[in-house]
Amino acid sequence: MWLRFGQAEIMLNTQYDSNERPPTPSEKTPRDAVFYVGCSDVEQAYKELTKRGLQAQSPKVAPYGLKIFSVEDPDGYTIVFQEAPSQVV
Repeated sequence: MWLRFGQAEIMLNTQYDSNERPPTPSEKTPRDAVFYVGCSDVEQAYKELTKRGLQAQSPKVAPYGLKIFSVEDPDGYTIVFQEAPSQVV
C-alpha cells in the first residue's frame, strides 16, 4: 500500500513476495512487514542518517528502478528509504 498526503509518502509491504517467502521466519529478519519512505534525495538522507550513527549500506538502484537503502529499527522492522526513478540521476 502506498500512502501519500501532500509531499509525504509511505509504502507498506510484506518482507517477501509470495514466491520468495521462506517456510519459517529467520532469526535475522523476524518481522514480516517493511516500511517504505519516499525521499526526494536518498543520497542526502543516507548521508544525514549515517552521520548520526545509523548503520546502513550505501544506496543502490533496485531492479525495479527505485534508488533505495534500508535499515532495521530497534524492533527488527525493515525501513526502506526510496527515491522515485524520475528523480534518480
